[in-house]
Formats: sequence, structure tokens, C-alpha cells
Amino acid sequence: MLLKLIAQRMYLDYFKLIHNMNCIDKYNSLKDQIKNGDIILVRGNGLLSNLISWGDKKNGKKAFYTHAAVVYITKQGTKALAGINDQVEVLESEAHGVRPDFINELLTGCVNFCIVRSVNQNKVDLAISRAFDLGNAGLPYNYGMLFQILLKNKLGMNVGLGKKGTEICSQFARFVLQQEGVTCYDNYPDASPQDLIRFADPSQVQILFDESTNTK
Repeated sequence: MLLKLIAQRMYLDYFKLIHNMNCIDKYNSLKDQIKNGDIILVRGNGLLSNLISWGDKKNGKKAFYTHAAVVYITKQGTKALAGINDQVEVLESEAHGVRPDFINELLTGCVNFCIVRSVNQNKVDLAISRAFDLGNAGLPYNYGMLFQILLKNKLGMNVGLGKKGTEICSQFARFVLQQEGVTCYDNYPDASPQDLIRFADPSQVQILFDESTNTK
């Protein structure tokens, strides 16, 4: 019982520590726990992020996370986790299509982040390969989908906007998770970044470093 209380206290102290960090500091403290194929959800603080948060409101609570990207690691060693010399990047679907970026660039200016990880790690390499295939094919960004989700959530209007064969960031992340064998998002083709938290099945995905439950 005493050991359990000590462990709980240590967890709470660690949680408070990362809660008070900026995004870059939080990432640097957690880098060695991040894996190839992880989905990183971020909370931005710009106009578009605030609009997404407002528009993606469910059960009286605004969305905490407003963007999603896929982590891929260029290995310099043999460990499964990110080592000190490994290059950690992200693939994200954004205004210029699917493209790679340094994870530090993604996190600069963001308020917070968490990780969504497939429990089954056997298909991660295949999923990353297929994600790059989409990028190489020139998958464009679906600007209309943002307004479609806004109209559906706020006004109950289910209209089709944007072009087929296009995606937003969370749909791209959902695709990668599906390639990794995750099925809990199959019924949510218009999934937002926050939906990857809302509809997560603990038997299929892990949610790591999430602080959204402590924020209104």
C-alpha cells in the first residue's frame, strides 16, 4: 500500500512538472519515450486553432487538440524508441499537402501535445511507408472539410464540401492508424484531432502525456 501511494505521488509530481512546461521542453523531456508511427496531437493558439476548438465542441466541451501529425524517426541506433542522436520528424497533411517537417518546428508556438499510439506495433513500418506513398502521390489538403465539420457540429447541416481524394490532418492520421491495424475510428470518416481521443479504444490505442482532461 505504501509503495502504491509513493508511486501515485511520483506520478502526480511528474504530471505537474510536464504540465508547467512549454511544448519544446515537454517534448525534450519525453523524446526517449516517443516511437516511430506515433500520432502526435497538438493544441495550437492561433486563429485557425481557436476556430477548430470552438467548432469541434461535443458534450459541452470544446476540443483541446486542433492538429494531428504522424511521427517518423530516422534511426541512428538500434533502439525502438527515439535515441539522443535520432532525427525525429513528422508527416502532416496541411496547406501544401502531405509533407515532412521537423517535430520542433511543429511544436514551436503550440500550447500542448499528446501521443496516440497503436497497441499493435507490428505494422508500423508498413503504415509509415503507405503514409509516404500518399505524400508522394501529391495528396492535397481538403479546405472544405473544415467548414463541413463546422456546419455539421454547429448547425446540424450535413453537407459535402471539398474534393474526393483530399484529406485534413486528422483524416491522414486516422489512415495511418488504420494501416497499423486500429479499427476503433472506422466509423468516424470525418474524425477531428480531438476525436482520436474521444473514440479511442484502450485495447487498440494508448493515449500518452494527455493533459486535456484537466483543461475546460
